[in-house]
Amino acid sequence: MDALALTDSGNLYGAIEFYKECQEQEIKPIIGVDFYVARRSRNDKETRVDNEYSRLVLLAENNLGYLNLLKLVTDSYLEGFYYKPRIDRELLEKYNEGLIAISKEPKWYREIFGDRFYLGVGPKNLPNLNKKSSDQIVAVYNTHYLEPTDRPILDTLVSIQGHLDRNSAFDEQTNLSFVSQEQAKEDFKNFPEAIENTVKIAESCNIELELGKWIFPNYLVESGRSYDEELQAQVYSGFKRRNLAESPAIVERVRYELSIIKGKGFSPYFLVVSDLLKYAREQGILANIRGSVMGSIVTYLAGITNVNPLEYNLRFERFLNPDRPSAPDIDMDFADTRRDEMIDYVKGKYGMDHVAQIGTFGTMMARGAIRDVTRALGFSYALGDKIAKLVPLGAQGFPMTIDRAMKENPDLNKLYEEDEETKTIIDMAKKIEGNARHISVHAAGVVIAPRPLT
Repeated sequence: MDALALTDSGNLYGAIEFYKECQEQEIKPIIGVDFYVARRSRNDKETRVDNEYSRLVLLAENNLGYLNLLKLVTDSYLEGFYYKPRIDRELLEKYNEGLIAISKEPKWYREIFGDRFYLGVGPKNLPNLNKKSSDQIVAVYNTHYLEPTDRPILDTLVSIQGHLDRNSAFDEQTNLSFVSQEQAKEDFKNFPEAIENTVKIAESCNIELELGKWIFPNYLVESGRSYDEELQAQVYSGFKRRNLAESPAIVERVRYELSIIKGKGFSPYFLVVSDLLKYAREQGILANIRGSVMGSIVTYLAGITNVNPLEYNLRFERFLNPDRPSAPDIDMDFADTRRDEMIDYVKGKYGMDHVAQIGTFGTMMARGAIRDVTRALGFSYALGDKIAKLVPLGAQGFPMTIDRAMKENPDLNKLYEEDEETKTIIDMAKKIEGNARHISVHAAGVVIAPRPLT
């Protein structure tokens, strides 16, 4: 393929990983969303009426289109969520620039998008296609997995994630695999323009995301100094606070560390962290710093850490290496009963729309995957429990996999070889292992941005 598009249902969770992988494989990435559109307004949330919606695929033509996707997704969750995250006509009229629209029902989309609207046509719709229609048509397929033989995996995942009966989400006969170019050309041989328009759309979609650049909050320096000057001032004032003499050896170490921190542009990060810990101390909130940052004399003098690295011969390079592009990582722990106070402080300082907790994806690990599959496939709880308990517990940072469990526990391997139901469960569990099961709020990760997060 020359180009690929990812259009997840109502979200952009996979967009960045997809974008980076496409670039790695020298394939043009096209980022989009398969939106849920409210039948009436996103603000209407009346039972049995507003839980119905239509679908609309939007693809980013350019970076402005990508930003509009972000705004639409954000508002669909914060304002339009009712059973599903929903957008509506009002939002589309506001945020349609730089976007291509594809739908199987024209409705009012052509009024908003003009020649950026395409009527999506699947192979089954061709007999009903009105050749006199003025709409541009484009070939579309509902793709949920790569190979036709992958269908049982989808049914099992849908059952696990949606608490639905197997096969209830999609018609059993529908092939939802990735279709080859040859098959598409054969399906649309009487409507070649539908295939030609896929190329036209791909050629018009060109986004370039700037990734890997460190972006820090707008930390306000009341003295009017630059970030570098302010950090240096805080460090040198720390000699008196720490009752430490400015010996030539210590001053040389301070200058060395500051030169690296300044050279990499990380001064604002240190100031933000220093401010957080200062606030925690003033409010009597228990806080702790751990990890390789203990090797920095700058952080000790700035009041971030409480260990003099020179007394313990700790190396700065383990924390911040001048030859590596990675950012410094200062691990802060705050008393969990007062974490909300810290988040409120940050929101007050930097702005509500500049701060958010991050999401985290719960993934299906070995034991959980076995239990989920057992339930989804209709086997007894006792059997799933028996198999799962034969899976050893993994160590922190080294999660146990089903393959590894079978190598380490002969009893599990024996049960797999001798019991057909166990074999069915384990074979399927291996296929879904590592998939995202749900999304939730991360316990501690908070993002602070210099601009509104949308």
